[in-house]
This record gives sequence, structure tokens and C-alpha cells, in this order.
Amino acid sequence: MDLDNLVDKARQSILFTAPNLGTDLERFLKEQGSSIRDLAKEAVDRSVSHIYWVGSGNSWLNLYSGKYLLDKYTDLTSDCFTSNDLVTRSPKRLAAGTWTFIASFSGATEDTVAATRYAK
Repeated sequence: MDLDNLVDKARQSILFTAPNLGTDLERFLKEQGSSIRDLAKEAVDRSVSHIYWVGSGNSWLNLYSGKYLLDKYTDLTSDCFTSNDLVTRSPKRLAAGTWTFIASFSGATEDTVAATRYAK
């Protein structure tokens, strides 16, 4: 199999989402825009002071779109950590008044499950 065919095959894989992120994000924002606005209003109403984006592997990488949107359109601070980093760094800011979004493709990635327990 030649390299071009391998690259095409990888781009179609659900595990290789980076080339599709722009298209997927655009579709997501169109489909979920009102839910996102509601969530943003809730964050303002609850005086959320910081947001953490947490995951491992490709799930972690895809969370950068959330951080990008916050950085571009709001003054709300956020950090994007791998699951292990959240636990080992133990950020002081992680407390009441912060939100943590955790992503896992399978829902069972051990370090991400540990980060979820830690964030709670």
C-alpha cells in the first residue's frame, strides 16, 4: 500500500480526528450553538472563575478547541491538562467556582477516570 492510501485511510479513521476538527467543530457549533449559549449563561450566573479541559491522547487534543474558543471570545481563564497532569499538578485553583470538562473516547481510560475522581 502506498503512503497516499495510508494517509487517506488514517484521515477517515475515527481515531485520527485532527484533520476533521475544523469541519466537526463547525458542525458542532451549528447543531449545539443554543446549548453552548445556555451553558455560557450558566457559567456567568454561577460566577465560574476557571475552566479545566482534561483528557488523554486524542480526547485531550480535541479539547483544545474549547480552550481556543474561550481564549478568543471571553476573558475566562482555562487550562488544558492531560489527565495525569491534573492529578499530579493538583492546581490550587481547582475548587468551588471552577468547572472541569473531561473527555475520554472509551469512557474507561484509567488515568482519565482517576482525574474525574480527583476533580470531584
